[in-house]
Amino acid sequence: MIVIIPDENKQVIKVTGKVTDGATGDPLVGVSVLVEGTTNGAVTDIDGHYSINLPNNDAYVIFSFIGYNTERVSAKDKFNLRCKFDTRY
Repeated sequence: MIVIIPDENKQVIKVTGKVTDGATGDPLVGVSVLVEGTTNGAVTDIDGHYSINLPNNDAYVIFSFIGYNTERVSAKDKFNLRCKFDTRY
């Protein structure tokens, strides 16, 4: 028999945001948004918006998109993260 007991002390933090091109301000569709060190991720919608759950307040969010440098952003004490891709590789 296996018994699973949920950890009620585990805090999950929902973060939303928008990803845009730093030069034009246009929303970027299909940007990969990933919680560093996990397999928890999301993809931006047609307006550049995303929503993702973080395992804790110290998490980092990785934004990656073809043609742009990958961005690593601290989510410390934030519930809305905006990312502007300023440089292309």
